[in-house]
Amino acid sequence: MSLSVQPLTLVSGPAVPAVAPPRKLPAVRETSTDFPAEVRGCLGPLRLAALGCRSAARFDVFDGCARLAGASAPSAEEVARTLVRALPEALGQRPVLHRPGVGALTFDEAWLLRVLAARCAGDDHTLAFLLNSRVAPAMVRQIAFLAGALTEAGVTA
Repeated sequence: MSLSVQPLTLVSGPAVPAVAPPRKLPAVRETSTDFPAEVRGCLGPLRLAALGCRSAARFDVFDGCARLAGASAPSAEEVARTLVRALPEALGQRPVLHRPGVGALTFDEAWLLRVLAARCAGDDHTLAFLLNSRVAPAMVRQIAFLAGALTEAGVTA
């Protein structure tokens, strides 16, 4: 068996950038009124936090959770900011969140509200399914902790 070596040839021409196509999100027909009042109240702080976190520096999720766990009663805004800053690492991509006041929900917002509703209802099986379906395995505990902290922060509609 003989092995022949072919010379490498370079193709000249314009370089084509390797850019992923834009993400097409499925249409979500739900509105925030489809969720319980204690969960609907969490959407505003999450959207406000998303506005401020777009240009924020890198974030260590473990330090953020430890800081919240050490606080006696963290505010809903502080927990929402930590959760929104943790989501890109946990999901593997930046979540899409609308500006405050928009009635429609994105897929990511609807998923977050489902996570919060399962946490409020004490439905551990649904919560585990939702988290394990989208969150990196190493981040499931942190996102579950942040969801619980946000629902316990006392946000109401």
